[in-house]
Amino acid sequence: MTTRILACMVLLLCGAGAQAAGMSSNHHPKDYCGLGAEVGLPSSSYTNGVCGSKYVDVGSAPGANGLINNLSFYSMGDFDNPTTLKHVSFILNVNNPADG
Repeated sequence: MTTRILACMVLLLCGAGAQAAGMSSNHHPKDYCGLGAEVGLPSSSYTNGVCGSKYVDVGSAPGANGLINNLSFYSMGDFDNPTTLKHVSFILNVNNPADG
């Protein structure tokens, strides 16, 4: 699952891929809430301008801070206008660089 998630993340974050997928600030952020579920990161319902997944561990050994590398998904609206898409993000938290 980790390889699949990381491969999808790379594709989604490429500018050409985002354009091809039809991502636009004219779309409502909740239109993208289901995107994370397609790669195993189901998100919460759209509330207060954001939907997001829980952290999913993608490593096995905790780092010095006691946390494991993890991945999450977010679709966020603009702060001043939450119905305008600001960004769609896959966030990789690297807590243990040696566990790659």
